Amino acid sequence: MSELEEGIELPTSESHSLVVLGLTVEVFLHDLFRTPLPGARYELTCQGQTFAGEANGDGMAKVLVNEKAKTCILRWRRDSREEEFEYEREIFLDIPSADTPDGQHRRLHNLGLPAQDDMALALSLFQGIWDLEDTGEADSATVGTLGTAAHDAIALSESDGAAESADDTERT
Repeated sequence: MSELEEGIELPTSESHSLVVLGLTVEVFLHDLFRTPLPGARYELTCQGQTFAGEANGDGMAKVLVNEKAKTCILRWRRDSREEEFEYEREIFLDIPSADTPDGQHRRLHNLGLPAQDDMALALSLFQGIWDLEDTGEADSATVGTLGTAAHDAIALSESDGAAESADDTERT
């Protein structure tokens, strides 16, 4: 059993210990048109540790990483017979609230809508994908959806059969 599967024991006193478990990262592997890539091969590298696997039938993959990681690099390809990865993205694991500009940028980035050059365009694309009014602004409906439905709350349940990597919920 790896250190991540067992947890990390942190002594708090002579009579007991606090066990800190890893962070489950769920990723949606898709092409440039956001079409799911079932069976896509991926590698997720966090703090020098690489996890490799294959997406499930919905294009989802789950990996348990060290919760100290702030970012990971995700690489994936649609065809398992290919050797080179077609796609690569940095994934933020340390994500502020969706009602902050930094939280909005990082969430949009993780969803494949980088906002560093044009926040209004990224918000407009996000609003279109989620059937929200296209304002290009971080209005309350957009912030609410960005903070829950589109990033945090669609994490798959443990029983849905998502692909497990070397070990086992942050969704991107």
